[in-house]
Amino acid sequence: MKAGGKMKYDFDSPVSRRDSNSIKWESPQLLKNMEISNILPLWVADMDFVVAEPIRQALLKRVQHGVFGYSYVDESYYQAIISWYQRRHAFAIDRESICFSPGIVPGIAYLLRLLTQPGDAVLIQPPVYYPFAAEITNAGCQIVENPLLEDENGYYRMDFADLQEKAKQAKVMILCSPHNPVGRVWTEAELRQVADICFSHDVFVITDEIHNDLLRKNIRHICLASMYPEEQRLVTCLSASKSFNLAGLSCSSLIIPDPDLRRRYKEYLQQVVHVSSPSVLAQAAFQAAYLEGEEWLDQLCAYLDGSIVLVQQFLFEQLPLAVFYPPQGSYLIWLNVSAYVQDTQAFVRDLAIKTGVVLENGELFGAGGRGHLRLNIACPRGLLQRALQILAQQLKSV
Repeated sequence: MKAGGKMKYDFDSPVSRRDSNSIKWESPQLLKNMEISNILPLWVADMDFVVAEPIRQALLKRVQHGVFGYSYVDESYYQAIISWYQRRHAFAIDRESICFSPGIVPGIAYLLRLLTQPGDAVLIQPPVYYPFAAEITNAGCQIVENPLLEDENGYYRMDFADLQEKAKQAKVMILCSPHNPVGRVWTEAELRQVADICFSHDVFVITDEIHNDLLRKNIRHICLASMYPEEQRLVTCLSASKSFNLAGLSCSSLIIPDPDLRRRYKEYLQQVVHVSSPSVLAQAAFQAAYLEGEEWLDQLCAYLDGSIVLVQQFLFEQLPLAVFYPPQGSYLIWLNVSAYVQDTQAFVRDLAIKTGVVLENGELFGAGGRGHLRLNIACPRGLLQRALQILAQQLKSV
């Protein structure tokens, strides 16, 4: 930040995303029943902020070169990833363990096909990011749920007694850390208990840690693999796409310590997926993010902290029956509105059609999602405030 606490980057000024093929703002399915001039989207998890200037400059430099032929991945790309995770998360990544994936969800899908047979059981902790369940089903596996426990304040914890029982039948566990949508950043003790249960039952753990940089002040994320540096029944899924708003560049990393699994994964990418490395633009953007994006990210997190305070105050004044525990990680709000409405699926549909405010229905996230809404607050506060006002009016009128 500049002297006096003023931010160098501007997160308050609206940025028009029209005519940019934004799924969040203008996908044909979204606009089928509403006017684009009326839309206030707080749903899909990308941000309405311009990326860090070093990323823009890196992309401009690469585009101005003008030639986009076949390319290899330079060693500096991998070193940028290694440097970032050592610096930000005290996670020492072995260079050879870094594998490309076009996204976290595709990476998980590929891993499930390598780690399981049809009919095997895969553990998840609902309410949780709904593509997990879809990819388990697509792999021909059974979903085994270890539901999180919500207290009266909206704070979630794991049910370890249930996990101990469920792990006996599971082949793989997908751990969301930080958790989407409930916003928990798991403590070292919680992570150790999960890992000890899983490894004692020979359950392979896939961790989705895509939200690991989007933390509240004084909250620390621990990469599970940093606690178990010799463990090979573990894959860590990472990306700068959430942290730096680069999802459209389709680039993620899987940290695969097991040499045999790593070999089979790379063969799968080459022989089945036929995409085995990031694009030239993704390389430029992600390397710039990891090497020069820290100032922007720190200012973003401070801005998000302020937006969460805004949400807290608004709910206290306008929706006092809503239950909300501030997310420790991510820019997603998980809101229990069951005192106002139970059928959130119908409510979210009607809210979008009537007002243009687009949220995520909590039931999408599985067990425990009924009566909940997920809101994406990674937008200018003026937009957020307008959407919250409309949401409050509609909830009060149900």
